[in-house]
Amino acid sequence: MLFLAFSSVSTFASTIEIEGLYYDLNEETHTAVITGCNTNVTGTVIIPSNVNVSSVIYAVSSIAEKAFYNNYRIEGIFVCEGVISIGNDAFCGCSKLTTALLPNSINTIGNGVFCNCHELNSVTLPRDVIEIPRMMFYGCDHLSEIELPVGVRTISYGAFGKCGALLTLALPDGLESIGQEAFCESGLASIHFPTSLKSLSYDSFSGCRGQKCHQGHETQAAASQPIFQ
Repeated sequence: MLFLAFSSVSTFASTIEIEGLYYDLNEETHTAVITGCNTNVTGTVIIPSNVNVSSVIYAVSSIAEKAFYNNYRIEGIFVCEGVISIGNDAFCGCSKLTTALLPNSINTIGNGVFCNCHELNSVTLPRDVIEIPRMMFYGCDHLSEIELPVGVRTISYGAFGKCGALLTLALPDGLESIGQEAFCESGLASIHFPTSLKSLSYDSFSGCRGQKCHQGHETQAAASQPIFQ
């Protein structure tokens, strides 16, 4: 029984390289997952919405966990509309990456996607994202500004930790939770909390350069915490 189950999976999956990008193809659902690239891929990488393999169209559904992990050649990422998920650490450690554009079709973003992308300075996030995941931008030293989508409800652990160039950030109305060390050792000089904020960790802003916070209202979550430590 175990052998038959394994054979069934392999029947519907194959791996292929197209223009330097590696894809795992599901031949049953006609979907593809990007798993990485070869060493000749440099500059800006365009993640397509679909690929044509022997006259069969495969929809590119996701970017796999650690697909471009520690890649020091790529400088930009443009993900086309249609891709719906990005795995953990997909672009973590891409030391030359400066620009990333994520389409509105993405509804799932893993942890640490851009962690330690030291040169990253321009990011467009999906319109409907509701969480900035754990460690998403941790160590992005050159990230000086970013617009958070209006639907963001949670900024998770270490999301903007050690973003030294991030001096200001507008938190969206509707934000409910800011996790531990979310902005630790960032460059924030001040912050304004929306009235919707319900949960704030004692060390969310530990090590920040600034000394001011502006609260939208007096809540236990915000008002009782020493914001910049």
